[in-house]
Amino acid sequence: MNRNTNPRSCVPVVSILLFSSLMIETSYGQMEDIPDLTETDFFKNREKPSYFYSAPQVDLQDKGSWHMPPKYRCDACLAVGYQFQKQFYLEEMRRSKRGVPLTESQIIDVADKLCSKGFQRYGAKTVNNRPRLSGEGLKAYYEYGMTGIGPGFIQRMQGLCQEVVGLLEEETLYEMYLNRGEHQLAENICRSFCTKVEMQEYKDDLKTMDLSPKNYKEDE
Repeated sequence: MNRNTNPRSCVPVVSILLFSSLMIETSYGQMEDIPDLTETDFFKNREKPSYFYSAPQVDLQDKGSWHMPPKYRCDACLAVGYQFQKQFYLEEMRRSKRGVPLTESQIIDVADKLCSKGFQRYGAKTVNNRPRLSGEGLKAYYEYGMTGIGPGFIQRMQGLCQEVVGLLEEETLYEMYLNRGEHQLAENICRSFCTKVEMQEYKDDLKTMDLSPKNYKEDE
């Protein structure tokens, strides 16, 4: 070892290499899994950000697959339902003639945009030692902690969005939105994705969240 080397000068380099290793994608475009992180791992004595860039934690059998891991499927479906509710409402508000239902082409356009470009800020968060999906419309979004986001999770969310559309079709989703009322869209489309216990938990969560249209904002 060079005696003139200052050991302290190596610290930033090592830190950069460690952090960079968390960001590496495989040749197939899938993010490598990383261990669970705590606030003290990278942000001790610093202001903690809301998000960090990472892969979702997936089981070994889920590696190489773009399907949503089972432990996130219920949350993911509820997020899809919330986003359809939000996007249909915002599209109606953009129209000059309020109260006029969307046309078939407009309905399809909303679904296409959501399933191909949406869910950019959804990711994994550990809440009470339980892996949860975090994002708009979900209880974990309002819980303190960091949310790991990355291209793998976004594509899985978009894939599940397409799965929902494939099962119900765009016009059926819009009819459910018109007829079911606030929050009912997510509850109705996710019965086959969630257990009874998970659905009851979601209904309980709704009592503590204000998901009314007055809080809808255009995506950044």
